[in-house]
Amino acid sequence: MIDAVAHAGGFAGRPGWWERRRLRRQADAWLLRHPAPARFAWRVDELTSRRERHLLARSLRGVVRGLSASALPSAVPLNRAGLRPYAGELAGLADRLDDSGRPVGPTGVLLVQELLSDGGSPLYDRGRAGEIPDALAAARAALETR
Repeated sequence: MIDAVAHAGGFAGRPGWWERRRLRRQADAWLLRHPAPARFAWRVDELTSRRERHLLARSLRGVVRGLSASALPSAVPLNRAGLRPYAGELAGLADRLDDSGRPVGPTGVLLVQELLSDGGSPLYDRGRAGEIPDALAAARAALETR
């Protein structure tokens, strides 16, 4: 990976944290809109790694646990009312990510990351509750596309 990153960024040696972050963002922006070219193979490997998939699956399961009526409110401002009808779909998305026997598409991983990490995503923004089914369907479909 380091050679690929160094080649992509045009520098010698191991890139620093900020440079790796910049390169990841650059690769992610491309991968969300285009097929994966060879120059971003290092990022595809990171995104589709067993570790990344497991971390995202665990986060999705945490969201599902947080939707329970018995769960105490947390510091995470989930759109609980909007998400409750889709708890099964969120759990299914987690299961799909954790199924290491089936490959996933990097765009799907990026869409799940965005749902979980963007405070303006339908998972958190009550005003975007109507977008939840489409967002989950898009992530699921993109996971199936390699």
